[in-house]
Amino acid sequence: MDTLAVPRALPEGATADRRAGGGRSAALARDVGGGFGDSALLIPLAIALITVNHLNATAVFAGAGVLYVATGVWHRLPIPVQPLKAVSAIAIGVGLGASGIAAAGLLIGALFLALSLTGIADRLRPVFTPAVVRGIQLAVGILLVRTAWELMTRHHQFVFSLAGGLEGPLLGVAIALLVAAAAWRRLPGIPLLVLGGGLLLGVVAGHHRVSGLALGPQPLSLALPSGAVFLTALWTLAVPQLALSLGNSLMATSSASVSYFGDRGRRVTPGRLALSMGLANLVVSPLGGMPMCHGAGGLTAHVRMGARSGVATATYGVVLITLAVVVGAGAPTVLAFLPAAVLAGLLLYVGVMHATLIGELRSHVDVAVALVIGAVSAITGNITIGVGVGLVCVAALALRSRVSHWATATASPVHAEPPVHAVESPRP
Repeated sequence: MDTLAVPRALPEGATADRRAGGGRSAALARDVGGGFGDSALLIPLAIALITVNHLNATAVFAGAGVLYVATGVWHRLPIPVQPLKAVSAIAIGVGLGASGIAAAGLLIGALFLALSLTGIADRLRPVFTPAVVRGIQLAVGILLVRTAWELMTRHHQFVFSLAGGLEGPLLGVAIALLVAAAAWRRLPGIPLLVLGGGLLLGVVAGHHRVSGLALGPQPLSLALPSGAVFLTALWTLAVPQLALSLGNSLMATSSASVSYFGDRGRRVTPGRLALSMGLANLVVSPLGGMPMCHGAGGLTAHVRMGARSGVATATYGVVLITLAVVVGAGAPTVLAFLPAAVLAGLLLYVGVMHATLIGELRSHVDVAVALVIGAVSAITGNITIGVGVGLVCVAALALRSRVSHWATATASPVHAEPPVHAVESPRP
């Protein structure tokens, strides 16, 4: 099986530190701009969780902001903060309530805190192979694309309409292409501009009327899910997220840090990443916040946009905290103006981006396993079942390899060393 591929934004053999040139002003400008490099993933999922699943807007943005600042100070590198992708995709797709998401966040938080404190995270690495991780990402991508299509095809989003209700799909696809082009051109902050434009479109051409906007933070409340909700969240959300987080959030992010930053990146260990994930989710989840993780793709996005230090993520974190405190209370009212097709376009981009990560697998066998996980998850509508089938496939392939190796070893004849005959010395 392949090792988990680490995306590279820099030429082979050149770390981010060596490529960073210019003076202090240029470095600061790069860091501040690079801090917004992963907004194309965080912003769409955060908004969807607020509007579809009714998470607390202040808890969502403040939680992500505080973790961004903490990781920037702790690691001193642009380590990303992202929503738990499997949890978010499933929750958005089925319209799960805030209590179920909170239960999943608490379970994931407790688990990763235990993995960090016991030091056994690295021992689980062989179980969640690259094929399994990419298969889960494929399943997440399919689920997000399906959700995006459902949002795009909702009728009566605007006061106008095209024949066959095509205004939603056309707008959604156009937004996805715009965000993809911006990512390719390494232009930061485009999702935020799309969000602003979408809100303006909703005000001008939507059905909602502008009313008073509440400023300040949205009130927080502590809520613990019931035992039944915990049990459902364990199998529906936590199990598929576990495989994805172990492979991508811990192992791949740690490897990518060393790849980009050399010795500076060695402080970003799987154990330290698991510790920050665990503590953050245990604190934020019961407050109605967004379950969070790290990710190699997010690190690549920050680096490609110019981030070179923890200043990047800390700056972005301060912006998110400010947003949460100033307009958190009014976020549900404001986001009600956002046309579903605009949110669908952002989710469509995230979904396609995740699904195409399967292309990083180098082995045909790994690709086949990942496709099986994605297909089973899509057919059953349950990523946990897809992961289970994928793990069975991986175990069967490993057993087959061992049996084949054993058969080859036992079938090979053992050649004895030829006897060494004494050579008589010639007689005088």
